[in-house]
Amino acid sequence: MKEGKKPSLKDIGEKQFLSKISQYVDTPFIDFNDDASAIELPSGELLVINIDMLVRGTDVLPGMSSLQIGRKAVTMAVSDIIAKGVTPIGCLASVGFPPDIAIDEAKTIIQGIKEQCSSYECLFLGGDLNESKETIVDIVAFGTCGKINFI
Repeated sequence: MKEGKKPSLKDIGEKQFLSKISQYVDTPFIDFNDDASAIELPSGELLVINIDMLVRGTDVLPGMSSLQIGRKAVTMAVSDIIAKGVTPIGCLASVGFPPDIAIDEAKTIIQGIKEQCSSYECLFLGGDLNESKETIVDIVAFGTCGKINFI
């Protein structure tokens, strides 16, 4: 790094950046370095939420179909809450597509999201759609569990 240049994310890496921002995040039940978070509901159960982002340029293997892209995005998010013993209830998707993507390809990615949600027996509840430079699929997965089973 050149003298006088402010460090960038590339210079310090994800883990060190997380340590710099941890003070801004409320994480009462799960370690901050986890993708998931949990909050206690009035019923006493925990709502466990996870978010994961799939970026075509870094997360899509050569030869993956559009259907597989949608399915992988869901699995990335849902697997983190299942690993904590939580049954997924639903998913939301925030999707960015480049303006020149073929409609059939974009539709098939969304179909893959729906199919994978169904395979986990959780609802696909829609989400947000935007334009982006490359395909980005951000999935929020959530479920509930008893507090005693979780901590």
